[in-house]
Amino acid sequence: MLFALIALIAWRAFSREPFAIYFVAAFFGMATAATWSATYLTLDHLRAGIGIYAVFAVLSLGVPVLGHRLGRAMAPRWGAGAGLLAALALLTLLVDRDSARMPLWGLAILLAILNAGIFVESAAAAFPTISLVAAGVASIVLAGWWIAAAGAAGVLPSLLFVALLVLAMLAGHAWAYRHTRRPRTATREAFAFEPGVYLGLLGHLFLFCIAIKAEWSTPPWPLFGALAVLTLAVVATALAVQAGELVAAAGAAAAIVVLAWSSVTTAAWSPTIVAASEVVAAQAVVWWALLRRRTWRGPAIGAIAALAVATLALGEAARADTTTLPVPVLMAAAATNIAVIIALAWTNGWPWVAPGAVAVAWWVQWSWQRAHSDAAAWMPSLIFAAVLYALFVAYPIVLGRRIRGARDPFIAAIAGSAWFFFAARSALLQGGLQAFVGAVPISEGIIMAVLLRQLLRLEPPGARDLGRIALVAAAALAFATVAIPLQLDRQWITIGWALEGAALAWTYRQVPHRGLLAWALTLMAVVFVRLAANPSVFVYVPRGSRVLNWYLYAYAVCAAAMFLCAWWLADTDDAIAKWAPRASHVLPAAGAILLFMLLNIEIADFYATGPQIMFRFGVTIAQDLTYTIGWLIFGLLLLAAGIVFRSHAARIAAVVLVAITAFKAFLYDMGSLGGLYRVGSLVGLAVSLSLVALALQKFVLRPAKDHA
Repeated sequence: MLFALIALIAWRAFSREPFAIYFVAAFFGMATAATWSATYLTLDHLRAGIGIYAVFAVLSLGVPVLGHRLGRAMAPRWGAGAGLLAALALLTLLVDRDSARMPLWGLAILLAILNAGIFVESAAAAFPTISLVAAGVASIVLAGWWIAAAGAAGVLPSLLFVALLVLAMLAGHAWAYRHTRRPRTATREAFAFEPGVYLGLLGHLFLFCIAIKAEWSTPPWPLFGALAVLTLAVVATALAVQAGELVAAAGAAAAIVVLAWSSVTTAAWSPTIVAASEVVAAQAVVWWALLRRRTWRGPAIGAIAALAVATLALGEAARADTTTLPVPVLMAAAATNIAVIIALAWTNGWPWVAPGAVAVAWWVQWSWQRAHSDAAAWMPSLIFAAVLYALFVAYPIVLGRRIRGARDPFIAAIAGSAWFFFAARSALLQGGLQAFVGAVPISEGIIMAVLLRQLLRLEPPGARDLGRIALVAAAALAFATVAIPLQLDRQWITIGWALEGAALAWTYRQVPHRGLLAWALTLMAVVFVRLAANPSVFVYVPRGSRVLNWYLYAYAVCAAAMFLCAWWLADTDDAIAKWAPRASHVLPAAGAILLFMLLNIEIADFYATGPQIMFRFGVTIAQDLTYTIGWLIFGLLLLAAGIVFRSHAARIAAVVLVAITAFKAFLYDMGSLGGLYRVGSLVGLAVSLSLVALALQKFVLRPAKDHA
């Protein structure tokens, strides 16, 4: 009786076109059908329910279609769709109240009829907003039913319900998009139906909610079946509406669902985790291969995202013992994924993707090592890290001359080297091989030197990317910097850093990059502080032979490295800052200070009697005079060096030191001497001061015309 009345109202609307009354009647018809379903729909009323739904479908879908066929457009154009949308909103209330009693198939049919009617009407009226809102409301209905009755309905019926609803949404939006693109019906709203297909990803969201509950997702076969169907449906819809980004979203979403399941399942399912991860990654790569001729970027993005997430899932599979999941299988899967990520990044010209893959490699290797922390597992852990590290090192080598001006391959190799250092160090410590940790940065420094040599061979001297060369060179020297304290000890660390600082200064001459200069000066500053402001330097090694001891070679070598560094920087742009002096002027002063400290340390060590050296005056006359004579000789040598190298600062420092020495001799030393010793000291001091005066007069204070 109700449907006959609605049909009569529809006939009257077509006759006199008061369509508002039909819209109201259709809404109440749907409300009546939904209320009856929520109250009486059971298996006993199966035939009646099917009949009611069939008649309702004919009216909901047939009346708008008939109107368009007869040329009687229903006004306003959004009226029919709005009525169906209101009925759909009403269904959310009924589902929230009675979803536990309403049969699942009944709710599915109602949703399908309503969505179909809305899609048909929105496409016919070129009004996509209604279909978008309807998809959102249908999702709310699905969420309400899920919260209230999903557990009672069971996993398989729930998955079927979700899949059917998402398929209906995707098909409706795709049909509406294609329909509005026809030449005779195209309007400015035609392409507005495309965003609606992205709502199809809500199916993956519901699958994610299932995956994170182990009691629902184990065994995972129903979940994986629904995931395969929805992913293929989303990709097919993306192809229909020309949405490349949706292909990327589908691949990434499928991988995320597998990752979610792998994080809650047990280690016994690790082989399945590996297989599922590789399958979702492979399907994303296959779609990229099939669609690479198009100008879409989406398939490549989706493939990279799926590969990265799948590799993260492999980290969850690493919890299994080697019997359940052999290490070579996990290693091969991870290496394949990372290799394909690097290849896709280079093919599409995307920087920072390959360096970002280092984080993925770190995760899967660290996950395996964390789950296998016994000492016997250090070798597989080291091999695992080495295999993944080899991919990043091989990246620039395999490309060869195809690299041109790209920096990304070398950045990836450097980032991979930094990760491998910690991974290999952890593996060696796990196996109790602390003594061999220094070999890791040394090996990496050699590898970086090989890459540097390749760079120098690829580019002619006049067209080189100095920043790229400096980056690789700095990486090689950085690993040498790290290797020194790991393999050496105490004063040898300081000597090694001093020699490396000199090497960096030489490199700066060849590759004038400011980063190399900053690194060299930082190392030299650390060396100076370790020798000049470190009290522990006097207890590094027990006192041994006098004069010819470790103080002599440590301070002398470091001072020589500073002088050499200053010499190499002299004809370069070595200004530390606009307001600061040049590095080539500061380093000789630092070296001279170290040599002066060496002089005083050797004197104190020569006269010391205990286990440690002590700097004291007044203990013996011989020690006091030795200090005076040593200072005087050092001052004279410093003055000579200042004259030869025309260093005003060195001459000033020499004069100040000689003056201090003279005051010490007159005011302190002379009081301890008597007789001929005092006379001899005065004569020697006078001769020394006379030589200083003559040198200053002849080489420093000579008029400018005498220099011509």
